[in-house]
Amino acid sequence: MREPEKRLARGPAAAAILAGAVASATLGILTVIAARLPQADHLLNWYPPAGSLSGRTLATTLIWLASWWLLHRRWRERDVPLGRIALWAGWLLALGLLLTFPPIYQWLAG
Repeated sequence: MREPEKRLARGPAAAAILAGAVASATLGILTVIAARLPQADHLLNWYPPAGSLSGRTLATTLIWLASWWLLHRRWRERDVPLGRIALWAGWLLALGLLLTFPPIYQWLAG
């Protein structure tokens, strides 16, 4: 008699997908904040030749790593609903893309 196959938990994959989407939205939000507030733009200027882009991308990378680590720890043994995760990821990716589009973030910055 054959043993039933073990199903892999979908949690780690869902964690990676959602963490990437969170990072996308984070970059968009930081772009709008840097465009709106000169103090934030100055604070995010970690490497002068690149301007505030250096701080925005490094902060986004740190948020991505932290969210991936936290979500993976929470979901590593769970079988989470990938459909719901994909929906949230799609919205967050769309938000991140829109907020990094110059006409949008310049309009929001006023």
